[in-house]
Amino acid sequence: MRHGGSVLQVARSWLPARESFEQLVDELFDELLINRWRIGSRSGAYPEVRLLDFPEQYEVQIAASDVDPNDLEVEATSERLRVIAHLGARAAREHVVRFAEPIDPASARARWFKGLLTVTLPKQGRSRRA
Repeated sequence: MRHGGSVLQVARSWLPARESFEQLVDELFDELLINRWRIGSRSGAYPEVRLLDFPEQYEVQIAASDVDPNDLEVEATSERLRVIAHLGARAAREHVVRFAEPIDPASARARWFKGLLTVTLPKQGRSRRA
């Protein structure tokens, strides 16, 4: 059986389909695993996760009044913030926030006040102006 076109042409025709497939899979995982945790609080007054983008830093606010702050696990990399709230022996709630600009995870600061976790994450290469 003879195929029309070269291997390179076949590869080029497959590449857009592959990129679309990868994008579709990424969107599916975002919808199923990430976005479902970004719903409003029960009262609807405050969204559960809020991302504030300032020129020199990001600030992530997570409403978690039903969680003991000692049961929170916070992990930052240069690309994302991950917060896991351990709710019992087998239950957990996870929030993942990805950033458009790289952050400096070593300089990240977290504070807890009245059920609100606030994580401040300086952007890489940005310094505070005096």
